[in-house]
Amino acid sequence: MSIASSVSPVLNAPIVPPEILRRFSVAEYHAMIEHGILHDERVELLKGWLTQPMNRGPAHSTATKLIERSLERVLSEDWLVRVQEPITLTDSEPEPDIAIVLGNIRSFSQTHPQAADVALVVEVAQTSIAQDRGLKLSIYAGAGIPQYWIMNLPERSIEVYSQVDPTGLRYQQRRDFRAGELLPLILRNAVIAELDVAGLLP
Repeated sequence: MSIASSVSPVLNAPIVPPEILRRFSVAEYHAMIEHGILHDERVELLKGWLTQPMNRGPAHSTATKLIERSLERVLSEDWLVRVQEPITLTDSEPEPDIAIVLGNIRSFSQTHPQAADVALVVEVAQTSIAQDRGLKLSIYAGAGIPQYWIMNLPERSIEVYSQVDPTGLRYQQRRDFRAGELLPLILRNAVIAELDVAGLLP
């Protein structure tokens, strides 16, 4: 037996054996935060895994602020725009760039918004498009969140996902909006406003 063939199984073995990995529940995640275990750590709980969010560049920050201000101008006091703050789901606690939730600031002084409170989430994607279209999309669809927008900065477009599949694994409809088009803001099955896409892009 050659040296190459004898060591190849070792070289192909996973660096971290799967049996020592584990997922965390939302309750365990909250306990770690309360006890300071994740102090000063930028992490999200996604399907039980602790993940580090992508770094946010200037275009990402600008886009987030433009969306926030545009939404706040057209929403009634029944709705709250949250920016990069947690929403608590069954096995995840993501921090979407934008979330429109039913309630006011004091509504969530004891607990974060849950799926039933959330009408829309927005992720601004500069380098995170694969995760936003994959893992994040499956999390939001699985929670039954009615609408999910991805602002695709490289393509300068907004991908609008709606109509959760009966399986809860994906959205059935996707529409892409670009500069020069109006993007309908739909809450509770009613069009609240039409947003100028060019005004949302950085």
